[in-house]
Amino acid sequence: MSYSNPMHHDTMKPMPPKFRSAFAAFKKMGVPVYQHPDDSRNFSIDAEASDAERWVDYYGNPYREDLVFGVHIDLERELQKRGLYAEWVNPGRLAVYEG
Repeated sequence: MSYSNPMHHDTMKPMPPKFRSAFAAFKKMGVPVYQHPDDSRNFSIDAEASDAERWVDYYGNPYREDLVFGVHIDLERELQKRGLYAEWVNPGRLAVYEG
């Protein structure tokens, strides 16, 4: 999937192994991941990408049982396996941090 966000970096900042692992897993799943300028050694999910609503929904559609606080349960599982969590920064960006 291809998308364009002016906030996306062309150059990745170094990330610890657990973040790199989650980033790679999400990318393989088709999750729109990137490093926002405010990310230091972590990454974000672009909730405004054209294919993002499959994975994240800030407004939390109450009819979607596959979302927990607007994050797909498969993403939550992948994060928890690595000791990470996701937190909404704003409706367009979900940042991933160490738990």
